Amino acid sequence: MKSGNAHRCRLLIGIVSIMAVIASIPAVSAADTAMATVKTAVNQALKILADPKYKSAPESERAALLKLLDSDFDFSAMGRSSLGPDWKQLNADQRTRYEAAFKGFMEAHYVKIIESYSGQKIDFVKESTTGPDQSEVLTNISSPMLQTPLDFNYMLRNQGGKWKVYDMVIAGASEVASYRDDFTKAMHSGGFDAVMKKLANP
Repeated sequence: MKSGNAHRCRLLIGIVSIMAVIASIPAVSAADTAMATVKTAVNQALKILADPKYKSAPESERAALLKLLDSDFDFSAMGRSSLGPDWKQLNADQRTRYEAAFKGFMEAHYVKIIESYSGQKIDFVKESTTGPDQSEVLTNISSPMLQTPLDFNYMLRNQGGKWKVYDMVIAGASEVASYRDDFTKAMHSGGFDAVMKKLANP
């Protein structure tokens, strides 16, 4: 994606750091808040990666990681927001193809980054209500790659009692907004096929 090396570095550190739960973070028994949802997802992902079978049978074990991502991320909402106003210009077939491609793009992108985790530390700061059934989970991330902790925040929406991530804000920059800028340029220069080409290369 065309978002600059600095943004890629911040995104890499932020995404992989959802795996960096340390002993000082208390366990959660129920994901009834946005904060609890994020913590529970991290613990489950750590368990998957810690299983020796993940190394010996990565394809089958990776399916468990994908299931976790699909459960906690609203890829449909992220995809529509990432396309912006151009979403309304797509026909039914294009929307179906785009949503499937975007979901596959994000899954491959996140799994690749999560699997490259190398030991960053994450501190959960607080949860803030941002609107009706919407919350933001604020975290700080520490890494030798950073001179100061990085603000990495999860935007979640409650859907029928289930909290799902619909965007992530890294150092004040929305991930969805960065994709929207890129997709808009692609759509206006090369049309729908240009966007699909980008999604074919996570």
